[in-house]
Amino acid sequence: MQIGLGGTRMHRVFTSLIQEQLDLTIHQVGTTIERELHGRKNHPFWSVSHLYSGTVILKTGGETYRVEAGDVMVHPPNVPFTEDSIGVCTTQWIKMDAKTSSRIDLLRIYPLPAVVALTDPASYASKFSELLDIYSDFQSPLREINTFACFIQILSLLLKSWHDGGALPRSAGMLTEEDRLVKVIFYMSKRLHRKITREELADVVHLSPSYLDRVFLESYGIRPLQMLRDLRLKHARHLLETTGQTLEAIAAASGLQDASYLTKVFSQRFGITPGRYRRNLKEKAHP
Repeated sequence: MQIGLGGTRMHRVFTSLIQEQLDLTIHQVGTTIERELHGRKNHPFWSVSHLYSGTVILKTGGETYRVEAGDVMVHPPNVPFTEDSIGVCTTQWIKMDAKTSSRIDLLRIYPLPAVVALTDPASYASKFSELLDIYSDFQSPLREINTFACFIQILSLLLKSWHDGGALPRSAGMLTEEDRLVKVIFYMSKRLHRKITREELADVVHLSPSYLDRVFLESYGIRPLQMLRDLRLKHARHLLETTGQTLEAIAAASGLQDASYLTKVFSQRFGITPGRYRRNLKEKAHP
């Protein structure tokens, strides 16, 4: 299911450039009460686990964390971790994936660390209980839409807590190849107005251009320069929606040569000319 999403701070522009839609998949939601929690785990999807009560010693990415009630543990896909509880603990957990329409993980754009201290644990726990009730009601015709709507609110509480805590990044030991690729995309998004080469992008992550092309294609289905063009077109569309700039100015700001070239590639990508797109927006705003 696709849901609109806005960014915050340094990520606001980056998120809007990639796409304003988010494709969410919730695999499982549950609450677990255990007298002894012990074991090594490795999930193929994101795991977001709120420690409602108790204390857990978490080991991941070569580091050890003492997790207390009110903290959320964030586990990236395919990154092993070990959890050991001290006494009885209760966890509220969600197994999920969240990707933009360009197949980029949301939680790589927002690189949450292994442990996030919640600003308002009571609100998070309450919203999670609501999510669990909705998710478990298989008879409701609105189960899917209500599940996603509730999940977005939980995600918002988590991201706000991370932001309020200083937006500390994920540790180096938990980073994967895909995190390196997101670094390339962020680099592109900050330089859309100028010429960027394959070699320059490869240098950002110290890879050869051919290897970068290959891993990019495996992760996103397109090569880096194809994504660069897509980011430029989405940026041009964003400027059409939010400014009164001329097509020449928008083309220059988006790295699309001139108004003529912008019109050509915009029409190919979106099936409508930039001028007609802007007029349609005005007509909808003032029918």
